[in-house]
Amino acid sequence: MSDVKLSTLNDYRARIGRVIYWLEGHLDEEIEPAELARIASFSMYHFHRIFRAMTGDSVMGYVRRLRLERAAHKLRHSEDGVLEVALESGYSSHEGFTRAFHRQFGAAPSTFRQGVGPRMRDAFERLHLMESLDVSVRTIEAQAFVCKRHIRPYHEAGDAWQDVWCEMQKVNPRFVANMQCVGRYYGDPDITPEDKLRFDVGVLYEPGMVVPEGFRKEVLTEKMWAVILHRGSYDTILDAYLQLVGHWFPQSGYEVGFGPCVERYINLPSGVSSEDELLTEVWAPVAQ
Repeated sequence: MSDVKLSTLNDYRARIGRVIYWLEGHLDEEIEPAELARIASFSMYHFHRIFRAMTGDSVMGYVRRLRLERAAHKLRHSEDGVLEVALESGYSSHEGFTRAFHRQFGAAPSTFRQGVGPRMRDAFERLHLMESLDVSVRTIEAQAFVCKRHIRPYHEAGDAWQDVWCEMQKVNPRFVANMQCVGRYYGDPDITPEDKLRFDVGVLYEPGMVVPEGFRKEVLTEKMWAVILHRGSYDTILDAYLQLVGHWFPQSGYEVGFGPCVERYINLPSGVSSEDELLTEVWAPVAQ
């Protein structure tokens, strides 16, 4: 692909990316197509076609999917009634919500609430009996974050990280030694189709850093987090999520909040002699 074509493609991705970020933060609002086209700097005539081509969804299809994924999260991790979740998701009736939910997840909301997904079942089988979990609850101040959005299966995150790290090293060589790598993961693999999983990977921003083309400077907003330390391979990091969300939260008196989980990589594979030495903090939002 020529440099001109690649630049144009990256520009289109960035413009559609602005719309996606906006939608993710305004799921409970009425969606105005003209406003979305303005955010993307496209004409109304072309906007919907470009959005569908670049995301695989229509705008409203994308919004409906995210609302239903949020509903599935609430059913799994809160005591909210099905009707309450339905109304919060923009449905005026239990019946309409149930039909839409069944189409997306293959089960009625009440059945889904009782189930455990296959990835969690696999993780349960790996876990040993735990007498206690070392979880801390922290209020973490807002932090700027230079990141790149990826939509792909989580098991391909290693390739995404390699690309991001190379780009950051290229434009920020003087920061390489102290860059703190952070990932923000939006989807639950037991809820969201693998090819629709969204995650942002990057580094905490330091004054003077250059934001590479195709990256965004975002903010990890101040909030309360439950934090657990995972030791070992990234292949088993799901165990930390299970320990934190599946075991600790139900006994803690706290409720897991809706929103992306965060991983902070205390060290990196390049700096350890074996995967057993890898240290990763997993942050889950606490509802307030």
